Parts: sequence; structure tokens; C-alpha cells
Amino acid sequence: MFMKKIATFLAMAAVAISLSSCDLFGGNEPKPNKNFKQLPFSVSAKKKVYFSQGNLQYNAQKDVFRFAAKQTDFIGSDNKKIAADYAGWIDLFIWMSGACPTRLELEALPADWGENKIGKDPENTWFTLSNDEWYYLLFERENAANLLACATVCGIKGLLLLPDGWERPTSVSFASMDDLYVTTESVLGKYHFTEANGFSRNRYEAEGWATLEKSGAVFLPAAGTRIGTQCYDCGAGGRYWSGKVGLGGMAYGIGFSDKMIDGKLQEDAKEGLSVRLVKSAN
Repeated sequence: MFMKKIATFLAMAAVAISLSSCDLFGGNEPKPNKNFKQLPFSVSAKKKVYFSQGNLQYNAQKDVFRFAAKQTDFIGSDNKKIAADYAGWIDLFIWMSGACPTRLELEALPADWGENKIGKDPENTWFTLSNDEWYYLLFERENAANLLACATVCGIKGLLLLPDGWERPTSVSFASMDDLYVTTESVLGKYHFTEANGFSRNRYEAEGWATLEKSGAVFLPAAGTRIGTQCYDCGAGGRYWSGKVGLGGMAYGIGFSDKMIDGKLQEDAKEGLSVRLVKSAN
């Protein structure tokens, strides 16, 4: 009986330790990504920004925002559980829904998510890039086509962005948009892959990705889209909001798949897309 009580106590202690770890790193503040290095990205001729360490996430029950612990992290199909009392995390939001991130319909006054406290950062530390800023980053900054490409990181598909003046670490390979034999439509803001292989040319496992992160690489995972309470293309394509409204209930953002990178994407503003925030580096 005594040994049985000891075994029960140890089992309960193990559960307590597990819960404690979950509370510490899976609650409001995820474990810091030690490999992530913030370096400046030009988003206009005079403006530079730092990217957040991961995509924006929100917990309705706790009413808190945080950034994903890793750049490759995304919630996926659990976004369909979106609700004002949902106890889990979501990361696909309708356009500029910062004041009420679980809503499914647009309101008259859009609000940038960066207006909220995010983790330990106070209000207005972060903000959403405008569509012109996304476009400048992807197409117009110096050496732009050599500083981005689609990639697969630790099995996750996404878009790889590299900081201004980036120099490739000698231990990793990298095929940029200029290297991938793509066609560019500058007016429409698109890079087209000549074959549907956009994610396959750049593949990185943990060691190679850690090296790239330490060189300032930013990764936008292909987290999919939410329409109402249904999710699509999670893990296959990525769409990220800008702060620019369009016409007829549309809004601008960027998107990518194995076929193209679209810098002037327009989507229904009621669709749930990913959000990657930035802060000033000037």
C-alpha cells in the first residue's frame, strides 16, 4: 500500500510539473526563440522595420495576444473553433479586427492588432504593414528578388524573407527568386514560378534553419485561410493581411503558394488570414 501511494504521488507530481511547464511556455508568454535575430527590413525608401518572432495568436477566454514561439508555428484547422469563449488559441483573423479578434463580421471602425498589449509589450509597440510597404519589401527594396523565396522549413511550407544587406552563411544553400527561373509581373505585383515547385527548391532541417534564423531570416508559414468557421489550405498556402482596405468589402494583403508570390492580393475582408506584425527599426 505504501509503495502504491508513493507511485501515485510521483505520478501526480509529474502531472504538476507538466502543467507548470505548459503554463510557463504555453500560456500568455511562449518560450523565447533564442535563434531568432531581429535585423532591419526596408519597407520604403526611408523606413525600416523589425518583424515579430512569429505569427500573432489570440486566446479569447484569457483575452490575451501573444506571438508564436517559433516562426514555423501556426494553429491550422483549430481556427474553426473561433468563438468569444473559446479556451484555445487562434491565428487567422478577419481584416483589422484588433479590437475584437473573434468576430466574424466587419465593423465600422477597423483596429490594428498592434494597438493592443501583446505579451509583455505595451499597446502600440507593433503595427501592420500597409500594402505599399509589403510591395516595397517584396519588389522594390535594393536587391529585392535576391532576398526572398518560398521554402520548406522543418517540413513546414512558407515564405522566406531576408534582411537588408543579407550575406548567405557558408554552411547553407539558398535559391532566391532570381535563381528560380521565375517571371515577374511588376505591375500586378507577382512572381510566378515556372513550375509548381515553389516550396521544394529551398529545404531546411533544424540545423540549417537555426543558422538562417541567426542570420536574420524571417519565415511566414503557409497557415491557410478561414472562411466563417471553415479552414482551407492550412499548410499549403499562406495569406497575410496588410492595413489597406479595398473596394466592395475587399482588403489587401500578400499571398503565396507553390506557383506564385502575390504582393497585391485582394481578399474578402471577412476572411480569416494570418497576421505578422512589425515595429519600427528607424
